[in-house]
Parts: sequence; C-alpha cells; structure tokens
Amino acid sequence: PSETEYRRLLDYLLEKGDNLHYLWIRILASTGVRRSEFLQLRWEDIISGDVTLRCKGNKYRRIFFSKALQKEVSTYIKTTGASGFVAVGKCGKITGRGLGENLKRWGNAVGISSDKMHPHAFRHFFAKMYLKKTKDVIQLADILGHSNIDTTRIYLQKSYDEQRHDF
Repeated sequence: PSETEYRRLLDYLLEKGDNLHYLWIRILASTGVRRSEFLQLRWEDIISGDVTLRCKGNKYRRIFFSKALQKEVSTYIKTTGASGFVAVGKCGKITGRGLGENLKRWGNAVGISSDKMHPHAFRHFFAKMYLKKTKDVIQLADILGHSNIDTTRIYLQKSYDEQRHDF
C-alpha cells in the first residue's frame, strides 16, 4: 500500500473503534515481520522493545519495536487487559489465512486493491519507508533477515506509477 492508503486504513480502523486491528496493521507496517513471525508475537514482546524469533529457513532474527508502537500497545494492554499472543480472534489464535482475509476485508472497505492487502505487502511497505528515512540498504537487509542484499533489492523495486512520478 502507499503511504496514503496506509493512513486511510489506520483512520478507518480507529473510526470503527477497532484498536486491536489498528495495532495489527501498525505492527506489520512498522516492523517488516513476515506472516509467520507476526503469528508468534506476544504483547509482552512489543512492550519489551525487541524479540528474537525463529524465522524463515530455521534462522533466528531480532525484531525491534518503536517507542511509539510500544506506547500504543501499553495503552491498549492497560485498557483491555490483553496478554499473550497478539494474533488472537474471537475463536482463539488466528491463522495466516485468517489474517490475510481480514486484511483484504479492511482494504476493500477503504478502497485499497486486494492485491496490496496481504501481510507481505506490509513487509515491502516497511522496507520502502525504512529506506526513505535512513537510506541504509545494508542495515535494512539485516533488519529484514536477508543474508543476501540482492533479496532486499527486490523489496525496493518501484511500481510503474512510482517510476513515472520520479521521472
């Protein structure tokens, strides 16, 4: 999603009073976690500021959480008493498929194309925003858990519209 679409999605969830799902989007977009990593996260991990998780390829990766996200989660926990896994729905822990279906539903509600509304799209969003702010592709590769910088480069390719705008 674009920055505008991202903001529109967050605003929609806040207007609905859906703080849980607002935080899900914030977590996905501000950490670059993969779907499998997101499903492992606990509220306590976010409050602590970082966590080391088993990731793709049976590797371990440290995931960092911004102070702003920590503060939002802290407020949410105080209000709701939430603890344990972040990705929990009405019937218990959600699946990767359930997460994807929710993303598509929320995107549809605010006019975001369904091909932009999947967990990995937010990993790309994070990569673009991180590079925009820091210009440090080497550190980005480390944060994303890529052992080869060519993998990170794929995340940074611009769409036709972005290329046209830049040109």
